[in-house]
Amino acid sequence: MLKEYKYNILITSQNEIFNAQLSKMFPPEVINMLDYANNCALSRRMILERNYEILIVNTPLSDETGVNLAIDAAEINKMGVILFANPEKYNEYYDKVHEYGVLTLPNTAGSETFIQTLRLLCATRQRLQTLEKKNMSFSERMAEVRLISEAKLLLIQKVKLSEDEAHKYIERYAMNNRITFALAAKVIINQYKED
Repeated sequence: MLKEYKYNILITSQNEIFNAQLSKMFPPEVINMLDYANNCALSRRMILERNYEILIVNTPLSDETGVNLAIDAAEINKMGVILFANPEKYNEYYDKVHEYGVLTLPNTAGSETFIQTLRLLCATRQRLQTLEKKNMSFSERMAEVRLISEAKLLLIQKVKLSEDEAHKYIERYAMNNRITFALAAKVIINQYKED
């Protein structure tokens, strides 16, 4: 499953050894882009400039802990985030970030644990994207229904058509002009609102 998608990944860590070890763990066929930042400020700038799907934060960092960066990336930028924490800070950081969907690992975690967590993150991310697309389709459909209803209401009020006649009028208008139902409704709304 992990091999089906390519990800833009940002690793935020000031530890070069950690970066080198972690980059070896990624299967190369899943990496579209792999970038590094050594502090939170640079990471935030890079997130604004590029489209990353995954952020990995190795705490602590020189300018802040990295906890707020992880939360912002998950909540605002909708990124999948893995936060590595020192064992003594693990529970504290976990308590702060878990409600935002940030996955937390102790920085002593082995490669197998990291790969499993990465797979979980990718699978969850794909599922959420699918749900967001369905939700957007539903929202778009509801907006279309509202437009058509508004156009029907105007035709009923201004032209004195029945609801069925108004529906057929919009349908005919869309077919004759080779446009969508929603666009036909917009044209009718614009035409009759002016009257």
